[in-house]
Amino acid sequence: MKAFVLAVLITLIMFVLHEGGHALMAKALGYEVAASLNHVKTLGGANSEAHSMLITAAGPAVTFILGLIGVVLATRGQALGVTLVGTAFLIRAMAAVVSLNNPNDEMRISLDLGLGAWTLPALVSGLLLGMLIYAIRKARPGIAYLVLTWLGFSVMITAIVFGESALPTLTF
Repeated sequence: MKAFVLAVLITLIMFVLHEGGHALMAKALGYEVAASLNHVKTLGGANSEAHSMLITAAGPAVTFILGLIGVVLATRGQALGVTLVGTAFLIRAMAAVVSLNNPNDEMRISLDLGLGAWTLPALVSGLLLGMLIYAIRKARPGIAYLVLTWLGFSVMITAIVFGESALPTLTF
């Protein structure tokens, strides 16, 4: 049960930090932003394509860094590391799937750079999957831990996606 609760909390925290990455980059570039648990937008839009790309890239960069921290923890035998990198992978992989209807961060950057729609989503998801496999091999958390982690992630991501409309949007 501890793995379930941990996954719920890590998923929530990772969403906050991912969107916080977008928001902090936008603020650093001088924009006013509206942020929710699953979206950040600059009010009035970005002034340049470069600013837009930096703001877009900041969220996945934060998520990827959290995945790297997870790998480090897993190499020290800590199952928490598997939860971190696993959540990073699942969030970015699910965002890639959602791109079928609405391009995610990596897809927008990939298109802007002329790399094709799926290059960066596949690269990021693939790297995170490789990191997850490595983390599992190092930490050896056990199947029960992995199943409870998946369930915790699934519950929280469902709550975030379907509950977002009920949550406040902050402007700052």
